[in-house]
Amino acid sequence: MFTGKSVGELLQEATGLLKHVSNEGRHEVEILLSHYLGKERWYLYSHREEEVPPEVEKNFWRAVKLREKYCPLAYITGIKEFYGLEFYVDNRVLIPRPETELLVEVVESWLQEYGKPGCSFLQAADLGTGCGALAVTMARLFPGMQLWATDIDKGALKVAAKNINLHRIEHRVCLCRGDYWEAVKNVETGFDIVVSNPPYLTSTEMEQLTPEIKYYEPVRALWGGKDGLEAYRTIVEKLPEYLNSPGIAVLEISPTTAGGACNLVQERAGDASLCLQTVLDYSGRERLLKITR
Repeated sequence: MFTGKSVGELLQEATGLLKHVSNEGRHEVEILLSHYLGKERWYLYSHREEEVPPEVEKNFWRAVKLREKYCPLAYITGIKEFYGLEFYVDNRVLIPRPETELLVEVVESWLQEYGKPGCSFLQAADLGTGCGALAVTMARLFPGMQLWATDIDKGALKVAAKNINLHRIEHRVCLCRGDYWEAVKNVETGFDIVVSNPPYLTSTEMEQLTPEIKYYEPVRALWGGKDGLEAYRTIVEKLPEYLNSPGIAVLEISPTTAGGACNLVQERAGDASLCLQTVLDYSGRERLLKITR
């Protein structure tokens, strides 16, 4: 017979501990407790008096202590949702953000515009794939598409491989290790679609990060050099060589350096056939570079 605390008692105590960490402390402890109980969150509301098994309580408090130290919730549970799909994440990869989902929406709109919703025979590249969220999501949405997902970091590729296996699309996504285009230099034909969420924070922005990001997420996936544009210089310079016609490249950018990123495309791409525009996120900030041919 259990002699531990009830669901309600654990939620109340843990919420108090996380007040200094998050404005959504109650929401977060509910996620943690339901995760270790193996139940949906609604279960907690109807079982507040139920005693929690000792092993579950032990794991729960260990997780709360980590969150007290600002460890991101996604790293504690190992789960992050992106575009309605679940992904495994750990501190080898950046945690996918909601604003990055906009890249997928722009690609989907472009495919509909060109009458290619099935995406048969189309090739896509996800440069700097991280956990593989963009590549996996596009593979799930567009069953006729073949994708190449690149990353320079061996650990990130292991996480991406886990997610590719989780979603059972191993035959559709090829993982390549290397620095952006270097990783796909042996692909004989170009790409119809290129997406990337490269590191884009400036040195100043890195100093202003919250503890959750500053102390836990990988610096290499965040810092884009002093001006935040190092990755774009590499990607943009060879984009005309790799992007097919018709084709689309969608790159996530920082609203603070959007102007500089646009100038890079105009100066470095050096191809009059490329059409550039920025796309606003839901907060009205410039969030994406959309480059079409």
